[in-house]
Amino acid sequence: VALNVLMFVLDKFSTMQMSGLYFNHMHPQLHQYFTSTLCHANTQHLSSNLFPLLVFGKLVEEEMGGWGLFICYALCGILANVASIVFLPSSTLGL
Repeated sequence: VALNVLMFVLDKFSTMQMSGLYFNHMHPQLHQYFTSTLCHANTQHLSSNLFPLLVFGKLVEEEMGGWGLFICYALCGILANVASIVFLPSSTLGL
């Protein structure tokens, strides 16, 4: 949760160039399959992703531990990006 909030604050309020972290359907780079899971368009997008992470992430963490939660989060995000490549047209733009 903290990493998502940190990335959001850096993306929206700093001069750092973060666009390379967003998923690019036209020319995806390997790192974007994971880094895009930390990128959010606005506060509504951020909060709607963090709420289930707080609710269900706590349950996963209790069962699998901190590393298990991280691996589950990373795997789900990577697989979601793979699914978007398979099912969405290549002209789709990320945030």
